[in-house]
Amino acid sequence: MFGHLQHSALRIELRATSHQIRQALTEPAALRQWWFTGWPPEEQAPLTVGRSLALWWGVLPIQAQVRCLRPGLLQWQFSRGADGFQTWSWGEGWVQAQLEVVSLLPLGVGQTWQLWQLRRYLQKQTGN
Repeated sequence: MFGHLQHSALRIELRATSHQIRQALTEPAALRQWWFTGWPPEEQAPLTVGRSLALWWGVLPIQAQVRCLRPGLLQWQFSRGADGFQTWSWGEGWVQAQLEVVSLLPLGVGQTWQLWQLRRYLQKQTGN
């Protein structure tokens, strides 16, 4: 894979329960509403460990596999347009996303946008 090794770690506070955040991060109906425009519409089943998906991260095609999913933690392994990992951690009122990838495109801005989209989605869901 050609590109630059990139690392980004962002954490935001939001008015949502741990359960609401987990639902937004693991259920396809929720993911379709905030994961850029690249969440596959045909995907209906909740995420499980080992599951692979062909996603788009903005204009970047990504093969993504769920490497870890447990209370308060979701880790993706990416290949194709970006090689590396994205780890989501969350709890009551906060979420953190860490990105470690090699890619030609600058992905830190995309990760910031992704967190804003998640926050906006959760604000709609919780009425905050």
